[in-house]
Amino acid sequence: MPPGSTRVVVTFIEENGGTRVVLSHYDLPTDQQRDHHRAGWQTYLDRLATRAAGGDPGPDPNTQAANDHPGLAENAGTGPATPQLRVQP
Repeated sequence: MPPGSTRVVVTFIEENGGTRVVLSHYDLPTDQQRDHHRAGWQTYLDRLATRAAGGDPGPDPNTQAANDHPGLAENAGTGPATPQLRVQP
């Protein structure tokens, strides 16, 4: 996908003494792209929630994949974060 062909909006909402992170990704051209991006965003939002709660999310699970597939990496508050994901075509 060419840079700038989709739009990502991240919103931070105060909630129950913490922060809800809402990520919406728009204008993905196909269902396959939508599903691929949903899986990637969910991975990183889960890692963010772990870190925000004081945990260690461990090594980036896509580091080796990015090394094996050049270009993959390009496509790819306070209190505990509660991630929420919206990926729309």
